[in-house]
Formats: sequence, C-alpha cells, structure tokens
Amino acid sequence: STAESSSSSSTSSSTSTTSSTQNESATTHSQTSSQQPTVVINEILPHPADGESEWIELYASASGVNLTGWTIEDGAGVIATLDQTMSTSFAIVELASSKLNNPGDTLTLKNASGVTVDRMTYGSWDDGNKDDNAPSVSQGVSLGRFPDGRDTGSDATDWFATKSPTKNSVNSIATAETPAPVTEV
Repeated sequence: STAESSSSSSTSSSTSTTSSTQNESATTHSQTSSQQPTVVINEILPHPADGESEWIELYASASGVNLTGWTIEDGAGVIATLDQTMSTSFAIVELASSKLNNPGDTLTLKNASGVTVDRMTYGSWDDGNKDDNAPSVSQGVSLGRFPDGRDTGSDATDWFATKSPTKNSVNSIATAETPAPVTEV
C-alpha cells in the first residue's frame, strides 16, 4: 500500500533541493504540519452478507478534507466519484452494486487532480507482488487497517480481516472464535 502526496512548487524552508528535477509525488508514512491531511482507504467490505451493500471507508488524519472530484478505482476502472467533505476522520462510500471482486482486487484512491493518494490490494489480485496483498475474506468479513490509517507500505502487514466490521468508526480486529479447550475432570 502506498500513501502519496503531491509535492508542490513551494517547498518548506527546512527542505533544500539541489537537483533540478523532483518527483511529482512522494510516499509518506507520517504527517508534518505543512502537509495536507493524509487520506487512506481504511476498511472495505468486498463480500457483504446477503441483503447488504459493499462499502469502502476512508480515514483522514484530520477532519474537513474536501473529497469533491476524488475517485476510487478498482482493477477494472472508476467505481466511485466522490462529492463530500469529511466532517470527521471517517467517510463511507457505499457502492450501489457489486463492484469489488470477492476473491481479490486492487483499489486506488485518487485526488481531484488525478494523483494517486492511496492504493491497496487484497486476496488473489496479481499486482506483481501477491505476497504483499492483504488477505482475502469470506462473506460478511471486512478488511481494515489496524490501527486506523496505518501505512507501512505493506498491505500484508497493515490490513486484517475482521468478522465485526467497524463501518464509520475506529477499527478493531475481531477474529474467528477459537473453541475453548476441552479439559477432562
């Protein structure tokens, strides 16, 4: 997973540039006061229970982020164009129909300028490095970053399956129940 922020022509006074060329985007895993809030794909429900809808939760390091014109793409193309401002650190994107591939997919969040802000891949989707993918999930199980917004650059490290989706709230990981050991008396 990568969280990227666009570098602007104005650079903070603490940064000096000796090269005549700069990358258009830089991978960021932390936030400084001069940067815009970091926004990441934070939890997804790719294979909902019968009668429920797929959804994608976004997480921002601060509220008030204007998402107007941002898009979410899967492996086939744009699946959502956003038109909202985040009033909290969370925003939910409800998908009207099945867009996410149950066995695996890749999701890309792009800002209004078309710059990739975040990307995650789960399950069997071949993005060139399947070993780095978040796990695939069964019906009714969501995938979430834990803790919220965590981005080490590895989907396999950052994403966990949880049987208790935490849509629009702080992620927690509820794993499948393990039967109590049988003890003989």
